[in-house]
Amino acid sequence: MNSLIRRGLSTSVLALALVSALTLAGCGKADEQQERREILDSLSLPDSVEAAAAYIMIAHSECTEPVPGITRTREEARDIADALMPSLLQRGSDFAEIARLNSDDRGTGSRGGYFGIFRRGEVKAELSLPVFSLRPGEISGVIEGARGFLIVKRLPVMRVAGHHILISWQGAEGAAVGLSRTREQAEMLAEEVRRKAVDGENPCDLARQFSDDSLTRFECGFLGIVEPFVLPPVIDEALFHLRPGKFSPITESVYGFHLVWRE
Repeated sequence: MNSLIRRGLSTSVLALALVSALTLAGCGKADEQQERREILDSLSLPDSVEAAAAYIMIAHSECTEPVPGITRTREEARDIADALMPSLLQRGSDFAEIARLNSDDRGTGSRGGYFGIFRRGEVKAELSLPVFSLRPGEISGVIEGARGFLIVKRLPVMRVAGHHILISWQGAEGAAVGLSRTREQAEMLAEEVRRKAVDGENPCDLARQFSDDSLTRFECGFLGIVEPFVLPPVIDEALFHLRPGKFSPITESVYGFHLVWRE
C-alpha cells in the first residue's frame, strides 16, 4: 500500500519536504536518528516567533465575511461567546471538546478548534495578536473578527518523528493483492509484534519483517516529522499521546492494525 502520509492527507509544505528528504535518506540508523533530532531542534523557534493555536468561532449574519447558513445576529453571537467563557476558564475544562460542540468554523471545529502552527506575520492580526500575547495554555477573552467572535487558546508547538508498523488483512483498504490473512489473524500478529517491541526487539527490524506498509517498512516505519492532525485520526491520537521511545497500544484503522511509536 502507499504510505499513509501520501494518501491525500492535509499537511504543511514544510512537513512534506522533510518527509521526502528523510525517506530518501532512509531511517533507523543511529546517524539518521541524530539527523532527525537535529531537524526537530532546528524547527524549534522561540515563543515570541512561532506559536500554535486553537480557536472557537461564533459567527453571525452581520460579519464582513459571513459564514453560509448562519442567521443569528451579532448580539446573539456575542451572547453565545460570552456564555462559553465561564466553562472554558474552569480548571480542567476541555477546550477541544467545547470547540467541537460550538465552533462555527467547519475546518477547525472538527479538530477541537486546532488551527495549526504559524509564525508572526503569517496569519491575520485578529488571530496572531492575541495568540502572541498569551503563554501556552492560556485562553483569550472574546475577540471580534471578520467572521464572528473568536475565543483563542495558545497551544504548545508540537512536532514529532513518527513511526508505525501496519499489519493488514484481506479486504482492508490498500491491502496487497494475494494477502490471505484474516482480520483476527492480523490482530493476533499485531499484538505479538507489539510484545516483541516492548520486550526490546529492534522496531526497525520488526517493521522490515512484518509491516504491510510497503513504502515505510524498510525505512523503520517512518511516517515523517509531523504536526497534529496530519495523519489519520487513530494514528494521530496514538502518536501525540506517547512519550518519546514508547509504543502505543495496537490501534485499528481502515488499513489494518498499527503499532505506533515516536522518537
